[in-house]
Amino acid sequence: LVTYFHGHRWDVGGALEAHGVFARLAALGRQDPQTLVVLPQAGAAPFVSWMSARAHPPESLAQLEVQALALVARRVGREVTVAHRIVDAHSGGNRAVRNAAQSGELVADKLNLLDAAYGTTVADVIVWAERERRAGRPARVEAWFTTASSEHVEFAARHATLRASVAGAIVHDVTRTHEHNAIPRHALGSRW
Repeated sequence: LVTYFHGHRWDVGGALEAHGVFARLAALGRQDPQTLVVLPQAGAAPFVSWMSARAHPPESLAQLEVQALALVARRVGREVTVAHRIVDAHSGGNRAVRNAAQSGELVADKLNLLDAAYGTTVADVIVWAERERRAGRPARVEAWFTTASSEHVEFAARHATLRASVAGAIVHDVTRTHEHNAIPRHALGSRW
C-alpha cells in the first residue's frame, strides 16, 4: 500500500500529470502488480489540518486506509490484506505526515520524504521513528532534497539531523540531478 500526499498549489491529479508521475505509478504496478496506491486530495493550502484529529471534521490516516481498502475489497470481491505500508509526502504534503505522526496515526513500514523537510517535519519524524523503534517496529526513512532555492537552504542541515537521529535513514541530496517537482517522478513509492 503506497499513500502519496501531494504538495501545495496542486490538486492530486494535476500534481501527478504536471510532475510526470503517471509513468512512475505504472512502473510500480509492473514491479509489483499487487501494489495499491492511495492518492488523497488535500483541502485548501497550507494544509494545516490535513490528516489532523484537530480538523473539523477530523481527518484520519487510519480511516483513509480503511476506506481505501474497503473500496478495493468491493471492487475485487474479497478482503484485501496489506503486506507493506509506504507513506510518501512531497513538499507541502509533509503536513499530512506531521499531523499523522503527532496524533499517533502514522503507520508505515517505509516513509519517503520527497523534498518535504519544511517546518518541524524532521523533528516530528524523528520522534515517530523513536516511538516505532521502542515498540519493536524499526522505522525505515528515506529522504530526497534539493537546496536549489533559498527556501530549501536549511534542508541540508535538517536532513543531516535526520540521518544522525534515525538508525538506517537514507538521505539523498539531488540538487544537481532533479528539480523540486521532479522528485516524485523518480522516488514515489520507493521500497527498501
